[in-house]
Amino acid sequence: MSNGSYRKGANRERQFIKRLYSAGALWAARTAGSHSIIDVVAILEDGSCSLYQIKSGNAKMTPLERDIFIAFARKVSDHTKVYSVTWKNRQEPVIQR
Repeated sequence: MSNGSYRKGANRERQFIKRLYSAGALWAARTAGSHSIIDVVAILEDGSCSLYQIKSGNAKMTPLERDIFIAFARKVSDHTKVYSVTWKNRQEPVIQR
């Protein structure tokens, strides 16, 4: 990934965290530099944990990435929610469960 692509993705993650806080999240953070399947972790008002994979532009989560993402979440807790977020340029993010 080029440095420009990393910055764009990191900026999207930061913007998404701001949106989570605006929506009432108690805590949210990036997993910066981890190169893991999880980009953002959040604790929501109801106490639930949510994991997010953020994709910018035309990038999409592959079926294998999705399977790994869901399997990881299930190991953490049966109550952990997982979301794929696609954020195209100058558009609202699309959040899928």
